[in-house]
Amino acid sequence: NAYGSSLDDQSGSGTTSHNVKLQSLTPGTTYHFKIEGTDADNNILTSDDYQFDTLPLPKIENLKIEPISNKPTSAFKASWTTNVPTTTIIKYRLATDKEDKESVKAKSETGHNIEITGLLDDSTYLITAQGRDSLGNLAQSGTQTFKTPLDTRPPAISKVTIESTFLETDAEGKSQIIVSWETDEPATSLVEFGEGLEGGYTGRTTEETTLVTQHLIAVSGLEAQTPYHLHVISKDRADN
Repeated sequence: NAYGSSLDDQSGSGTTSHNVKLQSLTPGTTYHFKIEGTDADNNILTSDDYQFDTLPLPKIENLKIEPISNKPTSAFKASWTTNVPTTTIIKYRLATDKEDKESVKAKSETGHNIEITGLLDDSTYLITAQGRDSLGNLAQSGTQTFKTPLDTRPPAISKVTIESTFLETDAEGKSQIIVSWETDEPATSLVEFGEGLEGGYTGRTTEETTLVTQHLIAVSGLEAQTPYHLHVISKDRADN
């Protein structure tokens, strides 16, 4: 094969140790070369032909953004491949925002997937995948858009507890209990209650509108030594 270019050793004098730096090479490319020199008697010395491969720059391919169902909040899964092992980085933001949020996996690999949860429903997000190889070179995808669906799923309520150890009776003979529960997404807190073991709910607490997943409500003004039934109510950001 022909040689497309040549480079001279700039040492300026005869030597037995030579060093030449090849620059501006194309990443991921096979090159071949030979070495020529002239000794003090003007004899031309020629080496065999050698070849080497330059390291490829990392490149992101096959980026897919897929919605995840059955999550408490809107979520997506991003997956892609790289031609060399890189870290896993996903950057995302609302289309109306200016600053990205970021999620990172430090392990270097060629198959990448990452889940992002806690997104706002019925909103458009801008998403970019990135990764750095062992030399610090950055690969970056183009920006994709993702529209989250409208949230129609109510919070799942669990671990409802009535703390009887907190049962108190005030000077007027009224009692108070503490009701706690959990939700799988941030939600409001409200307790409705009624006298007896069944029937309608004639009383209710003031709704706590702060969105939380750990709920604690005091129910006061209850008749002492009287059975009550109750249920808890939580609404998420979308009013489900």
